[in-house]
Amino acid sequence: MQPIKMKQLTELKSPHKYKRAQQHFQLKIYKVYLTIDFIHFSNILLLLNNKPQGLFLSVKLKQELVE
Repeated sequence: MQPIKMKQLTELKSPHKYKRAQQHFQLKIYKVYLTIDFIHFSNILLLLNNKPQGLFLSVKLKQELVE
């Protein structure tokens, strides 16, 4: 899986003249879509309340007419 967005940050370790002393950080953002055909409302609340830290979760409900 390839990251959708990638940001790089470079920070100087020394506040003075030492330009070579740097730290590099990366932030990688991934997106995964999951489609569930039927799920009960209480299970949706359980997913939203008990998700891991750092995981952003959005739920889109699609109402279909059944004849």
